[in-house]
Amino acid sequence: MYSTTGFHSLRTWLLAGLVGVFAAACGGGNEGRDPVLGNDGNVALTPTVTATAPEDGEIGVATDIAAVTATFSEPMTALTDGASFTLTCEAPCTAPSGAVTLDAAGTIASFTLDGTLETGTRYTATVTGARSAESGLAIAGPFRWNFATIGPAPTVIGVAPANSATGVAIDTSIVAQFNEPVVALTADDFTVTCADPCSSAVGTVSRNATGTIATFSVTGSETLDAQTEYTATIVTATSSASGQVLVEPFVWRFTTGTTTDATRPRVNLTEPETTRPGSDHRGGGQHRHHRKRSANTSIRQPITDASFTLTCDEPRV
Repeated sequence: MYSTTGFHSLRTWLLAGLVGVFAAACGGGNEGRDPVLGNDGNVALTPTVTATAPEDGEIGVATDIAAVTATFSEPMTALTDGASFTLTCEAPCTAPSGAVTLDAAGTIASFTLDGTLETGTRYTATVTGARSAESGLAIAGPFRWNFATIGPAPTVIGVAPANSATGVAIDTSIVAQFNEPVVALTADDFTVTCADPCSSAVGTVSRNATGTIATFSVTGSETLDAQTEYTATIVTATSSASGQVLVEPFVWRFTTGTTTDATRPRVNLTEPETTRPGSDHRGGGQHRHHRKRSANTSIRQPITDASFTLTCDEPRV
């Protein structure tokens, strides 16, 4: 007759054996830890860089900083044996040398500089292969960030109207040129003022495409007062590259005349050329028209679809 007692004993023995096998495979409790799974069976997370100093994209960084640092989401092992922390810059700049260390908690890596950084220079910091001290997992690919050191302050190298100019057209625009690209200026950064009873000019400030020329244009149909001395001031300007600011306000003066600018603008270049017979006007349709003006000329009416047309003789359309 079949014994149920023997069956239960065999099942109990088999279950105990399987538990022992699984326990051994998992490291026997707290004696070991799977490189991917924790003791509690949770998946270990890849470590990340949570903060940097200087910050990514920061400009105007001092050249005498002691170190560049990266903060990790958890304690890490020393950045050796395939792990690295580098600081580079483009030629003719020479990449700085330094020592890489971890703080006592293992969460902050520092690239301590042997010397000073170069002025007005863009640097790239890179952390590669850093590994978690607990799980052994490495960060996901090289982590890079950039910053730029403080450079020479921008300066004003040209103005229009010229300093002390007289007889300036009352509808003129006031222009300042810088030695390098600057951040967009506002009406508070670029002012045009006059003494009572004159009312200071109200206008808008624009930049050219390269960021080196700022233009103050009087608002709408308003003009400057006739036969009046004006003071133009670049109150402040910030370098787009280094974050340096104008050392001090730049000031110049000019005096208006009694009339608006009477210089007629004219087209001095066309493409295709107007004198070229048989120009293929179907080939791309690119035309460049330039309006020539004097330094005191202000083009107050924009070129529109109504004032710039392209036509052909019949039967073409």
